[in-house]
Amino acid sequence: MANPRIAAPVKRLTALSAMGTIVISLLASPLSASTGGVVSGASQQQRAPSNPFTASFVKQLQLRDHTTIDCAVMNLATGKTYSFTTGALPHYDASIVKLDVLETILATHHGVVPSTWQPLATSMIEDSDNNATTDLWEKIDGYSALTNYNNRLGLKHTVVEKLLSVKGFPWPAWGLTTTTAADQVRLVQQIAESTGILTATARRYAATLMANVIASEDWGITSGVSQGTTVSLKNGWLPIHGYTDWTVNSIGWIHGNGHDYIAAILTDGNTTMGYGQQTIATISQQFWSTQRSPQKS
Repeated sequence: MANPRIAAPVKRLTALSAMGTIVISLLASPLSASTGGVVSGASQQQRAPSNPFTASFVKQLQLRDHTTIDCAVMNLATGKTYSFTTGALPHYDASIVKLDVLETILATHHGVVPSTWQPLATSMIEDSDNNATTDLWEKIDGYSALTNYNNRLGLKHTVVEKLLSVKGFPWPAWGLTTTTAADQVRLVQQIAESTGILTATARRYAATLMANVIASEDWGITSGVSQGTTVSLKNGWLPIHGYTDWTVNSIGWIHGNGHDYIAAILTDGNTTMGYGQQTIATISQQFWSTQRSPQKS
């Protein structure tokens, strides 16, 4: 989180798996609805983006000290999603919950942020301002509003934090919302594609804010991306246990220069924020190199 960043609770999340798991799935999307995302035929297979989670790359990720990872990438040209997870699920949202707040407002206000709220929305996304987020959270009754919106999207593994504050914890508690990479891909998809949830105007508004974050927020899924590519992103980080155990996350939509994909990279157990950023940068670079959109024949 940012400006100021959220501090961390002492609770830990339940580990679902001690081993890395790779999942390849086909998600129905408007761009692949006619084929269900299925790739068929030799020529199509040759043009298709490749699985970023090769054996050697997975081994590289598993060597990250004490870090647990949940990440996913969805290629919007094919509808195919690749994911990899190791360690504890779900992860704390930290500031990536701010995208959920923005989408909830857009979905419940006919696709337009009320004019008096727009400066708050801009600060929340572009600057990752916590005070602006808390103001908006209170205006919409954040727990109920986000829970209803997430249920509408089918985010089965995202649990919105009920409290605005936790005793002995000086930062806003909405950052303690928990989630998974798969749910975050679905959340970002509402911005990247027309799914019938957000209007075209709402989608452009959100994507523009996410593409204009301040310099200190411009990291994560931007790593390895060619200059001139549009990256609409939201990052978040959360220190745990005396700043020696960090959650660091980056989500968003990358499009342009022959690419069009959604990325969600969640990490936990990082010894420093920088170590988490390095992990995310490594994964982002792999996503960029493997997710070029198929060329049209």
